[in-house]
Amino acid sequence: MVVLDATIVNIALPSIRRDLHFSVTGLEWVINAYALAFGGLLLLGGRAVICSAGGGCLWPA
Repeated sequence: MVVLDATIVNIALPSIRRDLHFSVTGLEWVINAYALAFGGLLLLGGRAVICSAGGGCLWPA
């Protein structure tokens, strides 16, 4: 699923460049921002699943 998401972003890059007039550096920012947001939400979601399952949650309930 992660590979599919990254593939969709990479397929959209030419349209992003054309429609938003991004440079190559701007496209690198798009890829990096997507990866950081996806990774952060993946960690947050994993923590939420662990806490809701009664595992060792470090945050106060």
